[in-house]
Amino acid sequence: MRGLITVPSTGVENKFPGRQENPGFGSAFSFVTDPALFLKESIIKINLQNKVVVVTGASSGIGASLSVEMAKKGAALALIGRNSERLERVKKEVQHHTQDVSIFTCDVMDRQQVHDTVDLISRKFRRIDGLVYSSGIGLPTFYRNFESTHIEKIVRTNYFGLLYWIESTAPMMQAQKSGFIVGISSLAAHMTEKRVAGYTSSKAAVSNFLAGARKGFKKYGIQVITIEPGYVKTPMTAGNKKMIFPMEVEDAARSILKAIEKGKPVYRFPKTMAFFARFFECLPTAITAKF
Repeated sequence: MRGLITVPSTGVENKFPGRQENPGFGSAFSFVTDPALFLKESIIKINLQNKVVVVTGASSGIGASLSVEMAKKGAALALIGRNSERLERVKKEVQHHTQDVSIFTCDVMDRQQVHDTVDLISRKFRRIDGLVYSSGIGLPTFYRNFESTHIEKIVRTNYFGLLYWIESTAPMMQAQKSGFIVGISSLAAHMTEKRVAGYTSSKAAVSNFLAGARKGFKKYGIQVITIEPGYVKTPMTAGNKKMIFPMEVEDAARSILKAIEKGKPVYRFPKTMAFFARFFECLPTAITAKF
């Protein structure tokens, strides 16, 4: 719709919000919107101070705003995007908070480019503590004269790009025995809609992969976080005529930052839309087929 780590200055959070003694709608609401807290999972907080974080999709939207917010927390940033001019503008904004920022142009769909870019980043910063994969595109799905090419582009950007970046950055984190991976998915992962079937299926793939990767990378000290936003006002959603509970991108970025710092395994927001997105999954096909 974005890690792991044992940071010396942080530890496992042992306090959890109070629970309602009697189960009911409130409990169900908490479970679908924040299952980690509901199940009282151990959560390791993330301190971004002096951490080297790679942010893809940093030239606009959530990636750009989140980069600024992380800079305020003292992170060193490697900003990734295809448009160098827009990256430069984001870099200047980030430099109001930190001078430890560099930009790298890269097509996330190109596996070799990703590998080469990570090599440049590692030479520049000597380490990589975190990856925030915020790259993403959305295109409509057409059924008359259906072609798979535009869906392939969506999947290569939204899903395979994430895999390429994890493939290239995880070895360094594993060697460090610490790191975090944040994937920006979407609440759309839990909903099927014929006009954007290519997009929703790509986000479902992202969320499902990250759920497995969270378990797989845990023993290497790498924390994996899934972010599932609802509608956020970004260049990608500018053409949407109807958006339910739309959020300003700056507000969304601040919410995501808090979730990262708290080390939440999965963060879905806004909560009301998150509840109904998960509820939608439980509806009979006879009902969902009408959408």
